[in-house]
Amino acid sequence: LLTGDQPEPARAVASKLGITRVQAGVKPEGKAARVSALLGTVPGLVAMAGDGTNDAPALASADLGISLGSGTDAAKEAAAVVVLRGDIAGIARAFLIGRATVRVIRQNLFLAFAYNALALPAAAGLFISSTGWALSPTWAATSMGLSSLLLTGNALRLLRFNP
Repeated sequence: LLTGDQPEPARAVASKLGITRVQAGVKPEGKAARVSALLGTVPGLVAMAGDGTNDAPALASADLGISLGSGTDAAKEAAAVVVLRGDIAGIARAFLIGRATVRVIRQNLFLAFAYNALALPAAAGLFISSTGWALSPTWAATSMGLSSLLLTGNALRLLRFNP
């Protein structure tokens, strides 16, 4: 946790969030420098969350800048993501929604590849010699539409996702 706040409140927030490293009392220019120093030296992405004008340089330099909806216009413009609910729990929800979205994308890719691996050879008549069966153009078009509905339905499950 990198913050301009005093050490005691910073440690209390970090404890609630499960964050073990805390740097409090950091000046605005120090935030941007420390975020930049982390880039490329830690596994994964460097994310910065902030809501003030003084956070804008650090938000812009991070791999992922996150601003709260209640933040200043400068912070919102510098961030890649604006969490509309103005609390830190909204940031956790955004990460959960992002993970769920990636999971659904992977599921849809798997389903689409599986469908194409079976349906395209059948539509081309490649199974005629071994099974005597071919997919007629009408059934090929119908199954393509059903495949699209399946993938769309799977993606629409995200509307009911409530982290």
